[in-house]
Amino acid sequence: MQQYRTRLALTTLAALWLSACGGGGDGGPAGEAPAPMGIASSSVAPLRAAIASAWNVAYPTPLIWHSMSTNAAGDVLAAGTAGGSILVSADAGATWTAGNSPSGIWISSAISGTGDLILAVQYGVGMYRSTNRGATWTQVTNSPLVYNANGINFEAVSMSQDGRHIAVVIQNGRIVLSDDAGATWRLATLPDAPQERWWRWVDSSSDGRVIVAVSHNGEIYRSADTGMTWKAITVAVGSPKTTVAEHWYRVKLSADGNTMAVVANSFGGGPGTGIYVSHDGGSSWTKGYSLVADYTFLAMSADGTAIGATVSNTGSTPGRVLLSSDGGATFAAQAMPGSDTNWRAMTMSANAGRMAAATGGFNTQSTGLLYTRSAGAPAPAPAPTPAPAPAPAPAPTPAPAPAPAPAPSCNPPLWNTSTRYMPGDTVTRNSSLYVATQQSATSWNVNSPPEWTPSLWSVTSCGAPAPAPAPAPAPAPAPAPTPAPAPAPAPAPAPSPAPAPAPSCTAAAWNTTMRYMPGDRVLRNGTLYTATDASATAWNVNSPPEWTPKYWSVTAC
Repeated sequence: MQQYRTRLALTTLAALWLSACGGGGDGGPAGEAPAPMGIASSSVAPLRAAIASAWNVAYPTPLIWHSMSTNAAGDVLAAGTAGGSILVSADAGATWTAGNSPSGIWISSAISGTGDLILAVQYGVGMYRSTNRGATWTQVTNSPLVYNANGINFEAVSMSQDGRHIAVVIQNGRIVLSDDAGATWRLATLPDAPQERWWRWVDSSSDGRVIVAVSHNGEIYRSADTGMTWKAITVAVGSPKTTVAEHWYRVKLSADGNTMAVVANSFGGGPGTGIYVSHDGGSSWTKGYSLVADYTFLAMSADGTAIGATVSNTGSTPGRVLLSSDGGATFAAQAMPGSDTNWRAMTMSANAGRMAAATGGFNTQSTGLLYTRSAGAPAPAPAPTPAPAPAPAPAPTPAPAPAPAPAPSCNPPLWNTSTRYMPGDTVTRNSSLYVATQQSATSWNVNSPPEWTPSLWSVTSCGAPAPAPAPAPAPAPAPAPTPAPAPAPAPAPAPSPAPAPAPSCTAAAWNTTMRYMPGDRVLRNGTLYTATDASATAWNVNSPPEWTPKYWSVTAC
């Protein structure tokens, strides 16, 4: 097990709040009047105090942050990265550990009210469980609904505060549920076909009775009985009411499930027309923010008075952090420190007194920092000492000998957005050669390019100029360096005496959409990778070598 812990000497370190924050109830029936904004006095005072305080750097090492969650008290935090570990703090952010969490795309996590149970999912891999606040992790393998040797494209997980009720959604799959803390699993049954959808997120009320899932194809489904029955929800605003057509990306619920907010992102092709809020379980909606943007995350206080959202810098709209203190009636951009603009995740405590926001882009490999702010505490300038050694960065290790040279270049016809391809057809897309598989004949989405549907295409690598070789870090489940005594960050020492320098080696640069075969070599960020046998049967064209160590070995040059 690899683990690292590092002390962050910040006088103001705020805690994060779990996506399904505290409270109970199954939501109001259709036609029930929206909850009045003035009822949420428990959130207003801490929220105003938090707004008056400044944001501070809570984790000074730049990482590709992707998701956040916390328990009710805010003392147990989980921050997922893309291409690294999931970092957990059991003391409100004073120290952090990766435990033995493997490297991957930690796309979502959920924490029980006490903070003892943490569930986290990796996109393209599986579900992991910790019962000791992130010290150790084990993969959940007790059901084929949540485990597959070739990996599962999990999108999100949500959990009730007592840890009993769990909901998880899978890309191009089903809604999977548990009512006994993961001992057994069952499938949700929607009122209409198909049962498999391109799910993007799921959230639940604090008692797990209300569950809402949103899909890339514009669908929203709500259950008020722990997933036994479901109802389709339509977002319509204006007068007369106009249905909103979106590629929904995130949903957030209040503790009782009555208040819900939804947003879309432009990364997947959707317009991302704003932030939509309902205070009656989805019966009626208002548009609280009209900016067309790439919305990436939502946060909400337990009573639904405070709502936060993050926006990336994808497209023409600059990234920002947004906050509402009136139940989503209005939103204001926050003044954030530093130069980060590619905001990825946000969360807040039950009373909105503590908030956190982080930056990073898994699709662009851009890194950023994690920030927090807290009500009732001074806000000093960020001055962490000592700085932690870089987290989830790979540590150098010897690996297999160089593999054969990459395949030669190729140039078949371009992929067409509306053509139905048959098995054996070849196309090019972003300089990659794709071959339609047998499945393409019966299952096809003409709006999805080959790199989005690896189950319908195989990819043949084409030659590319090779950059100069460099010493190769090897992907690891989590680094385990000793914090450096100097105030500046320092890389972790190698776990064993460094071998003699290996001879120089070259390979083609890794291409984001090529399908590599076992033995193929690529260079990625100065590291030489060799494709393993697993690459022939399981492949995620969106994942670079450092994200998928089970598909690649690393050779030091």
